[in-house]
Amino acid sequence: MWQELLDILRKLGNDYSVVEALGKQKHAALVGVDMKTLDRLVKREADLAESIKKSESARQELCVKLIKAYPGIRSEERRVGKE
Repeated sequence: MWQELLDILRKLGNDYSVVEALGKQKHAALVGVDMKTLDRLVKREADLAESIKKSESARQELCVKLIKAYPGIRSEERRVGKE
């Protein structure tokens, strides 16, 4: 499970890096009033947003499994009331 979490986090990191690069490209397209390029970049960005959404859902589900498998794992919020 831990390896799966690392894989998901790597994918999220990669996707966010691509989103950042697309943002810079979109800026250049807007400055140059290159609407054809802008349209292509917006479509690519939408695909990445969907990928990020799926990865984030998988991450959340896996975190729930990890918490159930390792009851000693607690969030900071849980610890505050028990100290």
